[in-house]
This record gives sequence, C-alpha cells and structure tokens, in this order.
Amino acid sequence: YFYFSDEASRSMPSLRSYAQRVQEMLEEFEIQGNENIRLNIIDPLPFSEEEDRASQFGLQSVQLGVSPDPLYMGLAGTDSVDNQEIISFFQPDKEAFLEYDVAKLISTLSSPEKTAIGLISGVEMAGNFDPQTQGMVQPWVVYQQTQQLFEVRNLGTTFIEIPEDVGLLWIVQPKNLADDVLYAIDQFIMAGGNAIIFVDPHAEVDSVSVEGMPQGMPPMGQGSNLPELFESWKIDFSSDEVVADAQLALQVSGMDRRPVRHYGIIGVTEDLMSPDDIITAELNVVNLSTAGSLRKLEDSAIDFQPLLYSSTFSQTMAATQFSFLPDPSTLQTSFVPDDTQYVLAARISGTLKTAFPNGAPPDRNNNSAGLTKEHLSETIESSNLIIVADVDMLADHLWVQVQSFFGQQIANPFANNGAFVINALENLSGNADLIGVRSRASYTRPFIRVEKLRVA
Repeated sequence: YFYFSDEASRSMPSLRSYAQRVQEMLEEFEIQGNENIRLNIIDPLPFSEEEDRASQFGLQSVQLGVSPDPLYMGLAGTDSVDNQEIISFFQPDKEAFLEYDVAKLISTLSSPEKTAIGLISGVEMAGNFDPQTQGMVQPWVVYQQTQQLFEVRNLGTTFIEIPEDVGLLWIVQPKNLADDVLYAIDQFIMAGGNAIIFVDPHAEVDSVSVEGMPQGMPPMGQGSNLPELFESWKIDFSSDEVVADAQLALQVSGMDRRPVRHYGIIGVTEDLMSPDDIITAELNVVNLSTAGSLRKLEDSAIDFQPLLYSSTFSQTMAATQFSFLPDPSTLQTSFVPDDTQYVLAARISGTLKTAFPNGAPPDRNNNSAGLTKEHLSETIESSNLIIVADVDMLADHLWVQVQSFFGQQIANPFANNGAFVINALENLSGNADLIGVRSRASYTRPFIRVEKLRVA
C-alpha cells in the first residue's frame, strides 16, 4: 500500500516528481513479482478511513507550511498471515537506497521467520552471575536489541560444527580458538555463509587484573585476532597497535577528574563513514575505544570496501601504551600524526581461500574434524564479511545510557553503535540478491545540452 498525499502536495513539484519515481519503482516490483505482489496506491485525504489506516500502519505524516493538510509518502506491506512491514516515509535524500529499502521490505514479508545467528564470543555479552555483587549482570543492550530481531544462539568457543540452520556468524573477541573451531568457521564461510567479526588489539571490556599493580590502576585489556583466517583472506589486522586520533578524540575524566581528550577513544563522524554502503549511509557518529586498523594486502584480489576511517590527524601506537594508563593526557606527549587514514571497519567480498588447504585438522579428541562434509578449498560464491577492528564499541558505556524507569530499563543512545551492528546483521542475513542492491545511484535526468552550453 503506497500512501501518497496527492492533493496536499499540489504546490510541491519536486516532491511530486520523487513520488512519481517511487511509484514507478513499485510498479516495476509488481510486474516482476508475477502476481505475487499486489500494489495499491492510496491518497489518504484528511479525516478519511484511508488516513486512519495509514496511521494504524505507523506511517509518518509531515506537516508542511505550504499546505494545511498532513502529507503522507510511505509504504506498508502485509502478507497472507497479516505480518506487517513499513517504510514510514520516503525521504528524497535517501533515494540511493530506494530499491534496497523496498526489496528489504518484500524480502522480510516473504521470509517472516527470524534468522538464526550463531554467536561466538570471548566476552560475556548475554549477561551472567557476578560473584562479587551476588547478582545478575544485565546483557549488553546491543545483544538485547539483536534478540528482538533475530534468534541468537550462543555457540560458545569449543564447538566443532555449526548447525545447518544458522544463517550468519557473529564473532566477538575470538581468543586462542582451537584449530577444529577455526576449521568449522572457515568451512561455514567457504560454503557461502556470511559473518561479522569484531577483533581488537586492546579490548578494555575484556580486561584482567595483574598482581602487584598499584591500587586504583585500571586493569589490562586483552587482544583478539584470527590470524590464520585473516592471512588466508589476505587481510592485515594491526593486532598489537592502536589507532590514536587527535581530531576525533573524545573527552574523558583525567586523574584530577578534569576533562581530558583521550586520543585512543574516538568518535567517527559521518564524513569518515562510507556514504555508499547501507550500513553506514544514515549514521552520524560511531564511538570506538583503542581500535586497531585493517588493510588489504597488495597481492589480494578481494574487494575491500572501508566502512569507517580515522582522520588524517592520526597515528598508530603500541597497544601496551594503553595498559595501566591512569592519565590519558600522556598520550599527547609523543603523538605525531602521519597523515594516514586508517581503516577501522571494512566489508570484504569476493573469492576467499580456505585457511586449511590440507583439509580438516584433528579435533581435540584427535579425530579428523568435519568428516561428514566435503572439504571446500575456496568460497562457492562471492563472500560477504564485515570486519571491525574494535570490540569495545559493542559495550554500553560507549554508545548508550541505560536508566531504570518504574522497573523497566530504558536505553537512550548517544551514538549509533547499536544501529551500525543491527544494520550489518540485517544486511548480512539477507539473500545475495538483496545484498547486491544495497546501494544504487540516484536517478537523475540531466539537461545534457544545457550543461554543455554552460561549460562552453
């Protein structure tokens, strides 16, 4: 159901022109749907049943000064069992994602079952019992939000097989995984499975206390890496270096509780995100802490698309400099920017080679792992992975404030970290055709002759 206020938009020719392009796109979907898609075009006049129905769907009305009547330009979809999906309002400045948004709506309605995500995590994201407080620690907000949209299965870190119905891997802080676990991950990806991977040279959310350190000193963060897999994929990850950025540095409390800019805790702004990828196109800021960097090796044929960058006022520092760091201002003393924009997160696609060219390694019981399936030496189709060089960005303190309101936990985000993760999971859980239309160029009809005359 395409709701567009035809009468209320009479004096807005540019908006009407965009609405016409939206309608033509929807009509093309209906034609290609071979009678599986039925399109209804509705003008919700004020105080009509059609306007009531648009409100029931949750479509957004906009009040413009040129007309006293509210303006609707949104899409609602239903399936045979009354599942509903909406695009509340078609924003003209998001035309590049028009085809993707409509395709995503139809794809969701045609496959209403929740995608099963396999979580492989070296940190407790799902909440656990704290023996010190004798109480339960709440799950991270990003984990709770993911549970609302997907079926999250905690696979642990000692499995040797990934269930057949798991459609996507979510790998967080992988540390010292056994060869049979790595092989299961490797073959899942070789078989066409997608994954989002969070690694870190210095994860503060996965810290350990060291005996003999003075009281009050912060604990030491641990690193994580997948060197065997990254090497076979021709990806270099700075597992022992942290990206420090003077331009993006955020303020924290120093030793005397006065605010100080921490060069290792940064807020990546929208001008340093990919505008062409559906994951980052609508985000404003993503906060990271002691993040590493990623780069494509020169002999690699993969498609390496950066999603998040540092500024040019950055450099890498040894990860050990951020351990036991009571005064972040000391980072400024030796800071010398090297005019390099470091890649903090990237999308990887193309043909990948297995990290196990000789076949399955022995498992922990000295049996050959994965014998029930044929060994794959490379991906059977173009891969689609997202790698993020920071784990701390998932933690609540970097992006969301949680408050208790009459017994309920209310999450108020101040950064787009959660949106980044949900966008990535939704995108990676879609089928290959949907991923292929995640970004299209805006439709334009330029005045070619006029442009030539202007140049002349």
